[in-house]
Amino acid sequence: MKAMKLPSAQTFEEWREAEKEYLSNLKHKPEGDILKMQYLETLVKLMAANADITDLQGIGAYARASASSRHLEMARARSLENLLTLQEAVQDLESKLEIGEHWEKGSPAWIATQAMIDSRAYRQAINKLEGLVVGRLFELGKVHQAGTGM
Repeated sequence: MKAMKLPSAQTFEEWREAEKEYLSNLKHKPEGDILKMQYLETLVKLMAANADITDLQGIGAYARASASSRHLEMARARSLENLLTLQEAVQDLESKLEIGEHWEKGSPAWIATQAMIDSRAYRQAINKLEGLVVGRLFELGKVHQAGTGM
């Protein structure tokens, strides 16, 4: 303990309790936060689907692709079906979250939820990296090379 410059053995116990509390808080994500993240992801997909269907319904698109109109019509039908499915998903999430109007890009709710999504992605990347490091340490431990810099 002196080498680590710790005041007492109680410090270890405090660290353990703090880590225990942190890990117990990670067990349960609030349902509302999960739904908000799902809602925002679905809204982004809906915006992309709206852009796709708008591109496919343009008169110029039909004129340019008169030779492949059957292919274009199939693509338009698939895009329209995707759009309708996403609209239903958004409406379902809005009713669960009691949202009156779609969130607009840049709104406070959008920004806060996007931050949660970014944080989740960061934590998932850190967890994956931690798993890889631990796996590597186990491999090195099997051949008694842990701590050798290999």
